[in-house]
Amino acid sequence: MRTYNIHDAKTQLSRLVEQAAKGEPFIIAKAGYPGPVQLVYIV
Repeated sequence: MRTYNIHDAKTQLSRLVEQAAKGEPFIIAKAGYPGPVQLVYIV
């Protein structure tokens, strides 16, 4: 599972949405620490 910082997540948002739609997990970390776990469902 890959980890992205906030800046990278912002710049790669479209790709991350596609990744989430495929069910591929990833982590978005703030200041090096992962945030609360949230499950995203795209229908």
